[in-house]
Amino acid sequence: MIQAPPDGYTLMATLSSALISNRVLYETLPYDPDKDFSLISSMSTGQLPLIVHKSTGVTNLAELAQYARSHPVNFGNFGQGTYGHLATLELNRHFGIQMEPVQYRGEAPMWKDLAAGIIQCATGTYPGAISVIQSGEGRAIAMTHDRRMKRLPDVPTYLEQGLPSRTFQLKTFVCLVGPAGMSEAMIKTLSRLAVEAGETEQMKAILDTFGIEEAATDDEAFKRLLAEETGPWTELVRSLGLAASR
Repeated sequence: MIQAPPDGYTLMATLSSALISNRVLYETLPYDPDKDFSLISSMSTGQLPLIVHKSTGVTNLAELAQYARSHPVNFGNFGQGTYGHLATLELNRHFGIQMEPVQYRGEAPMWKDLAAGIIQCATGTYPGAISVIQSGEGRAIAMTHDRRMKRLPDVPTYLEQGLPSRTFQLKTFVCLVGPAGMSEAMIKTLSRLAVEAGETEQMKAILDTFGIEEAATDDEAFKRLLAEETGPWTELVRSLGLAASR
């Protein structure tokens, strides 16, 4: 995509990790996150619940830590350096425990294993987790961000449970970018269209289904978000001692 003409006809939708955490998770990248893209729009991927299997009997983070001190706990996530991976390591550091990160290629197999009790807890998206919550096989015990989720109003945030670490308030998002060199007028037009799309009743219904409470933002808000999140994300990855991949 970065090789394409900056004419507005070739765009890429990608995850926040491509622009933020990949810069410290990999020794080399085939692109420059700061120079190779025109920033158009971003949208939150929603809040990420922490789910425990019913067999643990755990109802909050303190109980999870207590359980982990006397039982082996496998903590599912969907990839090296993803939010769930970082959350596992930060919880281990905060409570002085040793939950084992288990990495999956996608959410579906992770939630299947949690429902079967093969892993004891996992963090992922609300749409991915909803089936195990509704079946009763899993229980949501903590929520990211600084406020509770409207779809799960009884689930307290990490902050409410005494974990002030920025780890649990970091924002994950999907974003729309184009090749570097797009004109300002073109960026503004595409950004405006993305925002307008998010305001339609159809899109609002889709976002509500997925538990996403914030629609697409414009290019200026995207730039501010990237500036706010890049430092904390990269410092977190470094502080947790994750080895860079080649």
